[in-house]
Amino acid sequence: MEIFITATILLSLLGHNDFQIREEAEQKLKEMGCVALPVLNSGAKSEDTEVASRSNRLRRILWLAEIDKMEMPWIDCLTENRNNLGQLEWPDKSTTEYYYLNMANR
Repeated sequence: MEIFITATILLSLLGHNDFQIREEAEQKLKEMGCVALPVLNSGAKSEDTEVASRSNRLRRILWLAEIDKMEMPWIDCLTENRNNLGQLEWPDKSTTEYYYLNMANR
């Protein structure tokens, strides 16, 4: 519960008038890792565009960090697929991972 309260307070600081306070709050949420994701999910829906933007950026960073910890050899195979013109279907591994994460969240 304490972590949730801390993350909620930090989320509210993402919209602070002082740029340095916003930056520090973002960094602390990033350091919290995936435990901050539920709070960041609600922040992404905020009417405050600064809070929503920073929350979305942090969600992406934290999800990609978690993906890097997972072993998903099939992702590596997908990045090697080429289309009819011989071009890679996906520009890079992180784009492929991000695409599949978004598909999973639908």
